[in-house]
Amino acid sequence: MSKLEGKVAVISGGTTGIGLAIARRLVTEGAHVFIFGRRKAQLDAAAKLIRHNVTAIQADAAKLDDLDHVAAAVRKEKGTVDIIVSNAGFTEQASIDTITPEHFDKAFNLMARGPVFLVQKLLPLMMGGGSVVLVSSAMHLMAFPAIPPTRRPRRRCAPVRVPGRPNSRIEAFVSTRSAPASPTHRYSTLSRRHVRNW
Repeated sequence: MSKLEGKVAVISGGTTGIGLAIARRLVTEGAHVFIFGRRKAQLDAAAKLIRHNVTAIQADAAKLDDLDHVAAAVRKEKGTVDIIVSNAGFTEQASIDTITPEHFDKAFNLMARGPVFLVQKLLPLMMGGGSVVLVSSAMHLMAFPAIPPTRRPRRRCAPVRVPGRPNSRIEAFVSTRSAPASPTHRYSTLSRRHVRNW
């Protein structure tokens, strides 16, 4: 029997890159995956590539109504969730002097607010345990002039209890994006030291 036989995973941003690779691996291990993203053409291509044990849902991870739609689809088809992977993200560079409230809201809604409410809406479907994976970024290790400065990331793994299920335990991997400001766009001595220490 495969390691994840009978398990159900939900992956935001599961149509390309890391999200698609995670989806393919989970299916190889026996899981059924729900992938969702905004672009139908990419969803169809990803589902065709994965071939079986996949449900593709067109939804925007930054929109709460769309997250409700994802949770409802999972509840209707499988009734349970074992793995949540919050992977949706984007890179749109803007220096600190040109960043706009619209750019900030777009980034924050997708990569901070979205994961919180994705997990909130799917937690009731976790029947006694599971895994929550929040995929982060490595941009804080690279020195680009248009990436606003942040601090060194800290990764923590903490148990999360599901309300109404006192025996449940979910390991939530929490990663915050922050790193020291880099003085240049080159791979500097400062950034090399932080890579070593990370």
